[in-house]
Amino acid sequence: MKAPEYIRFSAAVPIEKPDWVIPGLKVGQFGLLTAPGRTGKSYLLMQIAMSVASGQTIIPRLDVSGAAKSCLLNCVDDASDVRERGNVVLRCFDVESLLDDNLFVASMSGATLRSTEMLKWEPG
Repeated sequence: MKAPEYIRFSAAVPIEKPDWVIPGLKVGQFGLLTAPGRTGKSYLLMQIAMSVASGQTIIPRLDVSGAAKSCLLNCVDDASDVRERGNVVLRCFDVESLLDDNLFVASMSGATLRSTEMLKWEPG
């Protein structure tokens, strides 16, 4: 287990520009999106995941820095709903040929996943 990293502050330290996957999400981090039902969370996350995996901007002004591995674990919707939403996104945006092995999407509805299992995950 990693020990906490204690932080010291100094006005003399130059500001570092983060390495963003998308604005607000740094490389190597993960995000969680919550909102009331039927607000479009699944479609939004699918578009973001496909945008990152393909390296193409799907959502205007949500520029990606290039193609990268993208993992989307949908904890609410079952596999058929996740598949249908992914197919709808592909019908709207021509990125299917650009996804290669960069996109991993799974329905976690009813499943248990420990954080230690995520550390072992490798795409493909």
